[in-house]
Amino acid sequence: MKKNRTGQENFDLLRLEDDLVPPIFMLPPDGRSSLHKLIQNFQAIKIELEMQNKELLRSRQELMKSNICFAELYDTAPVGYITLDLKGLILNVNLTLADMLSVGRPTLLNQPFTDHVVVEDRGVYHRYLQDMKVLRTKQVCELRLQKKDGAFLDVQLESILTTDRGKNFEQIRTVVIEMGERKRAEKEKIQAKLLQAHKMEPVKTVAGGIVHDFNNIPLILVGNAEKLMLAGRLAASFAHSVRNSLTAIKMRLYSLQKDEFLPDKKDDLKVIIEGMGNIEDLSKNFLEFSGPIKVRKTKVSPSAVVDKVIQLLGPELEERNVQLQLNRSHFLSETWIDVEQLKEAIVNLVINGSEAAGNGKRYVSIYEKEVNQAPSGRSAVIEIHDNGGGVSLN
Repeated sequence: MKKNRTGQENFDLLRLEDDLVPPIFMLPPDGRSSLHKLIQNFQAIKIELEMQNKELLRSRQELMKSNICFAELYDTAPVGYITLDLKGLILNVNLTLADMLSVGRPTLLNQPFTDHVVVEDRGVYHRYLQDMKVLRTKQVCELRLQKKDGAFLDVQLESILTTDRGKNFEQIRTVVIEMGERKRAEKEKIQAKLLQAHKMEPVKTVAGGIVHDFNNIPLILVGNAEKLMLAGRLAASFAHSVRNSLTAIKMRLYSLQKDEFLPDKKDDLKVIIEGMGNIEDLSKNFLEFSGPIKVRKTKVSPSAVVDKVIQLLGPELEERNVQLQLNRSHFLSETWIDVEQLKEAIVNLVINGSEAAGNGKRYVSIYEKEVNQAPSGRSAVIEIHDNGGGVSLN
């Protein structure tokens, strides 16, 4: 009878058969040593790769920081940067130049830069590009750009020709430097010199007359340009000081003329006022022919200057039977002005208007308003009107 084997007996039998099978895939002793060395080599390579991976990650982080730093430096630079192809199309531009033109950077890309150059200066710009292509050296030019709101921007372009390493084509790298303040200062300086040159002889003549009017004070004016310019500056400073003092004294004299307790002094006061009028005319000649004086700007509302003029001239205009009217809806916004020069200009206009006012009801009106004017933007306007007939056409 065949005996049934238990599960344990079957397992032991299979194990015995397995032990009897020759070890075909078993490595020899020297093969096991080689495998161990191979595993060790792989482990060393793994450690080295992990170290290299960490170094690559650190280098990548530093490169990202460097790129961010470069991008911030490029976009926040105090000058505009722009990259053009040889046809003048914008390949890249920083935020500074986009802000200068008051447009978004995406709208500038792949557009002709000449679209933002003032029409009258585009010929200069095209010659500039042509010189860049032919001469292949650094080129500099000055022109005007037009902002989105229509305002003009005086700039200087400095460009070099480079080759893009990746795409192997030539491009123009340009720095755009705003020259608004410097340009205006240079123009004002040149205009002042030209104006002074034209006024040299008149200043010499007027200064000679002033010498005799003021007790023959010795003043010898030779034909030296520097001495004549000095005479002009002295004349301007002297005239402003004298005229401001005269205005204050005349106001007080007009008040004294109305004083009922000084009836016997009115004739004397009249003579004094007439004498001061002669000196005032003399100071006007100084102002007319003297050179430019230094501008001293203060941030104030022009309306405050108008109020000072009204307070200053009120008694004199009342004496002349001239009504001074002020038309103001609100105080003008504060701005940088030379208070003394603006006051002097308004005083002259009001006095001229009072002298030109017609017969009968005579008046001088001052109008204040703010307007939007391109390209300067919001501006304060002061208008002086009188009811005179004006200058005859004959």
